[in-house]
Amino acid sequence: MALKGGTGIRKVYIEHHRFSDDLDFTLTKQYEPDHLIDLIRQCVVSIREMSGIPFQDDVNIIHTKSGFRGTVLQILLNYYGVR
Repeated sequence: MALKGGTGIRKVYIEHHRFSDDLDFTLTKQYEPDHLIDLIRQCVVSIREMSGIPFQDDVNIIHTKSGFRGTVLQILLNYYGVR
């Protein structure tokens, strides 16, 4: 899995670039959607344990689209941020 998009560019290359609250990834190999959801759930548990950020337990695919470059999944992860 590779991080891409505006947030990835900002974090890696540009100190002051636009802020985005979504993260864009490209998979470097093919996965079935159900297997991908399981992997994301495992990642969320690890992130929660390491960061203390309280993610909700549900991981939902909210949009899928097939196109020239493959299938696009939009996955929603809810968390509670600091106010």
